[in-house]
Amino acid sequence: MVLTLGIIGAGHMGTWHAQNLLADGRVRLVGVADVDQHRAEALAGLIHGRVLGSVETVHVCTRPTPCIPRRY
Repeated sequence: MVLTLGIIGAGHMGTWHAQNLLADGRVRLVGVADVDQHRAEALAGLIHGRVLGSVETVHVCTRPTPCIPRRY
């Protein structure tokens, strides 16, 4: 079974993950989403995919900073 996968985040980490996932025969990358349309289009071209519509699952490649609790 091949997992249909999309990438959210087309920056450095999204590109790194996409390049590694392209080598995995269990995964079919179908598209990319990013707040920067140009970055999404560039990475979509690299994976021969498209800017995301809908997929079965996504691979989140955003920076972890927003997930780290802040100390006040």
